[in-house]
Amino acid sequence: MKKNHLFFLAIFIIFLSFGLILFYKSLKEIKEVEKEIAFKPPEVEGKKEVKPQEGSDFKFKNLEGKTFNLSDFKGKYVFMTFWATWCRFCAMELPEIQKLYENYKNIEFIMLSPEEPEKVKSYINLYKYKFPVYIQISSTPSNFRTSGIPANFILDKEGRIILKKEGYFNWLSAEAKSFLDSLK
Repeated sequence: MKKNHLFFLAIFIIFLSFGLILFYKSLKEIKEVEKEIAFKPPEVEGKKEVKPQEGSDFKFKNLEGKTFNLSDFKGKYVFMTFWATWCRFCAMELPEIQKLYENYKNIEFIMLSPEEPEKVKSYINLYKYKFPVYIQISSTPSNFRTSGIPANFILDKEGRIILKKEGYFNWLSAEAKSFLDSLK
């Protein structure tokens, strides 16, 4: 009887050891991913490497049908997001962007979708979003092309890209808020 207990105890200790090793390895991998996606705010003012961007003739319509060019927003900071109703990472990010929209009145928000206006309108109404939503009507300029959505860009008052984030990002993080607070 004692041998059976020792055998099961040894098996338990072996499984526990493997579990701890796998747990430690997972934590290490998570920390490496966090380093890769960490928020690295650029310096906004006076950097020569931030060049004027193409795309001032980039066109989109609001949900009421009025046409805009990106150049219409020159002189203002712009938070531009490419998103779609079917995108689950967009669905995670949009409530955070809604909070930013409510709190950052010095930033213009351009939420761009390539989908049919009625589908987008239904989605926006369902979730009661108040930020401005636009439907893209011209091709995406090369400096705004990405490998996926959501894709977020922050433009300075001259229309230059000062921040680009592809994929889900926690816009309510302290780092993101600190960066947005610096835009004056």
